[in-house]
Amino acid sequence: LAWFGTVIVSPNISELHFEKQIDEYILPSKRLSSFRRMEIYNNHYWWRLFRFLQDKFPLTVKLIGTGSFNKYA
Repeated sequence: LAWFGTVIVSPNISELHFEKQIDEYILPSKRLSSFRRMEIYNNHYWWRLFRFLQDKFPLTVKLIGTGSFNKYA
């Protein structure tokens, strides 16, 4: 469980060489590899986090723009 959390909250799982570990813990589906499945979970975690932060700090987003906000959030 701790391993899964570590992978999910990592900013870029492809650069952190989790591929071999992911294959050990996550089964592939008929259409997606194990790594791709985990990558989807990872992306959705970050999208939800940024969306939450954007909702909490709308003035900051307006002042510096969404791209800059997401880069430095």
